[in-house]
Amino acid sequence: MLRGNYALGAVTATWNMGDGMEVRVTRGWPNTTTYLNLIDPSMRARMKRQMKQQAARQRAAQARRQGNAL
Repeated sequence: MLRGNYALGAVTATWNMGDGMEVRVTRGWPNTTTYLNLIDPSMRARMKRQMKQQAARQRAAQARRQGNAL
């Protein structure tokens, strides 16, 4: 799947590789740095869960610190 104008401007090309794996190449505009993303949906979901858990731990620790300050 191709989104954007390949000849000029921002563009994203995506290939589904099977087993849920995805290869995504993006190029911005006017900064033409090109990025390659290899996406494994099961690992992505795991990473998001871990990030939420870490954020919850950080909020709890901050609440404890603020409670101790009073």
